Amino acid sequence: MDGETVNRAIREALRDARDVIEERGILVVARLEARVPLDNEPPALHQAIYTIFRGLPERLPRGATLYVSTRDRAGGDVELTWEAREEPGPADPSPREALRHGPYGDLLDLALLGLESICRARAGLAQSAEPPPSPSSSVLARDVLGKVRRRYAFLIPTRTRDPSGRY
Repeated sequence: MDGETVNRAIREALRDARDVIEERGILVVARLEARVPLDNEPPALHQAIYTIFRGLPERLPRGATLYVSTRDRAGGDVELTWEAREEPGPADPSPREALRHGPYGDLLDLALLGLESICRARAGLAQSAEPPPSPSSSVLARDVLGKVRRRYAFLIPTRTRDPSGRY
């Protein structure tokens, strides 16, 4: 298995969420470039990533753009990031707190907890308020106002990089 495992889990989840993505008019921009080997990762890694990306479209406002990327990092890690507009939640949330609120929050929280425990993924979250829309974009104004842009980043190390042999 290799970094393609992460990519495959994302592709399968987005494929299975296709009806929701189309119904809500969500644009998915994906750059899935990870290729680094992940040594004998457990099936739960695939399931955790799948669960996150299967539930994510339900949380996004209509007309949102979901940016997803994977890439190899120096030393054998896989970086997984996604970014989209979401409903505001608690101020200065952790990634788990931000995902816990909204549709499928419990499932996404468990998936993130599983991802962190299985591979000791390091997660980060950046959040910012959307700038006011320009006067010429009144059609999109209702979809942007009151939303925050969140960027989630995970660094998934391979087992060979983890001295405990866990990930």
